[in-house]
Amino acid sequence: MNMIKYKAVIFDLDGTLLDTSKDLAISVNFALAKHGFQTHPEYIIPWFTGNGMKMLIKRAIGSEVDENVFNAVFQDFTAHYSVHANDHTRVYDGIEDLIARLKKSGVKLAVLSNKKHAPTSYLIDLHFPHTFDIVYGEGGEITRKPETKGFWKILTSFGIDDPRDVLYIGDSEVDVMTVKNAHCDSIFVSWGFRTKQHLMDAGAEIIVDSTDEIIERIFS
Repeated sequence: MNMIKYKAVIFDLDGTLLDTSKDLAISVNFALAKHGFQTHPEYIIPWFTGNGMKMLIKRAIGSEVDENVFNAVFQDFTAHYSVHANDHTRVYDGIEDLIARLKKSGVKLAVLSNKKHAPTSYLIDLHFPHTFDIVYGEGGEITRKPETKGFWKILTSFGIDDPRDVLYIGDSEVDVMTVKNAHCDSIFVSWGFRTKQHLMDAGAEIIVDSTDEIIERIFS
């Protein structure tokens, strides 16, 4: 059996494991329209993601608004998304095979997302039941990336002291900043919510177009 040099692999969620773009866009536009704000084409909304769900709504509104108005929009978005988070969401091609290969190798697996913890856990349980050893979304003790508190909490749980024993796989500039702060190895995917050029401009060094490329890079 081919071996992997890492003890753990940490994945981002949206744009990396799952294409959640349509469901996010529908829920965002639902909340915007309900409160009289301009809606956006579905392809635009993924560009608002990356820094948590509140920032997603702030970017979607596009201007400063009264705090009560913002809270109302955010609450309607989260309520709608909690019901419709999986209407159109799908696993990206090759991800299930990649994860099966990693599980077979004995490596620990985790998810670290800036999505709120409840929808993060829900979608992982639905699409990858009994697969990941640890799943963290934003909330409680887990601060948003690019802060590394969640990263180090995962490593502590796995009994890993050296970040060089960990590979992080993501799709955004926030993920690039996270791995720079964490000093771990990384691979970035071009199929997510950012373009390859955007990732390159953010400082991503390894960008792949398929899960086959990930397998070729990490297994020996």
